[in-house]
Amino acid sequence: MRYQKIKTALAEPGMIVGRDIFSTSGQLIINAGTELTDHVITRLQFYSITEISIALPDKKNPETKTEPAKKTPSQYLTHVEQVKAGAEFKQFSKSFYSTFVSFREHLNLVVRGEASLDTSLLLEAVTDIFSSCKNPNSLFDMMLCIRSLDDVTYVHNMNVALVCKMFAGWLKFSEEETNNLIIAGLLHDIGKMLIPKAILTKPTKLTAEEYQTVKSHAQLGYSILKNQKVDSHICLAALQHHERCDGTGYPLGLVSSQLDPYAKIVAIADVYDALTASRVYRGPVCPLEAIGIFQTEGLTKYDPKYLLVFLDGIMNAYLNCTVRLSTGETGRIVMMQRNSLARPVVQVSEDRFIDLSKTPDVFVTEII
Repeated sequence: MRYQKIKTALAEPGMIVGRDIFSTSGQLIINAGTELTDHVITRLQFYSITEISIALPDKKNPETKTEPAKKTPSQYLTHVEQVKAGAEFKQFSKSFYSTFVSFREHLNLVVRGEASLDTSLLLEAVTDIFSSCKNPNSLFDMMLCIRSLDDVTYVHNMNVALVCKMFAGWLKFSEEETNNLIIAGLLHDIGKMLIPKAILTKPTKLTAEEYQTVKSHAQLGYSILKNQKVDSHICLAALQHHERCDGTGYPLGLVSSQLDPYAKIVAIADVYDALTASRVYRGPVCPLEAIGIFQTEGLTKYDPKYLLVFLDGIMNAYLNCTVRLSTGETGRIVMMQRNSLARPVVQVSEDRFIDLSKTPDVFVTEII
């Protein structure tokens, strides 16, 4: 069989995948022999795959096509593809994209000193996006599928704001507290707008000098916001969202008792979204792996008062999702285990269940 490498941007429905496609983290995404559809192409974009190999017709019989592997009807669409094909995601993405444009334009004006921050406009935008979800748990499905915009900083800020809105509900915040937390999430990285894009999107390891430049965004963000008419929690969240309760964070190395509560909440939302997003230097971390990292390593770095609420709130978001295991098998999460959230019970066939808490060599590699 002959193959040809093409840019993913040139991929068209009907083409046949010539070689297995893996993410930058080594996860199998698309099997060789799969026929490209709009859904499959979108999945390639979701994983930031820039090149693929396609199968070419046999020279002796140009009409011959490589047949894709036979699939049952339930296998044609992955979980992500099913979400993207639904009316809810279409409405969510429409709201997200339109809000994204106005959000970016407004913040650019604010950073350049050409406008004052309009928190009412920002709150309305986030509320419109949130209301397009049929229920709070579906927000995580929507966020998992919205990763196609190139502007990482703005999308990340919007996602953190949406998680903060969820967080406020779990914490039973008042309307005023909720609004302040949403704005804190939305503006926590505003200082990155003053960092050169070439550094923020650099695909290789940053130099020591470049890393210090990136770290300066916390103080830059605080400097921008302290001159605006916003609640002090919002300013402190921008300054302190990279601080950690054990004193290992930056820019000041503060400990838990010195940190603003909103900064502690935004820190959790920030890290969760950053881990589960694709980056130029790596693929996205599986959400369950991110949750597992929080559960096993986070209780000293993040305030347990907020982290445990987050983990409890997110626990049911991935129930019934389809996942791929490290064995190559696919299955459905049928039970989340409170003491080991990253290792649920997965049903891989009608009568076969795998309890990952009892099979340490098997783990979830991705939600599909």
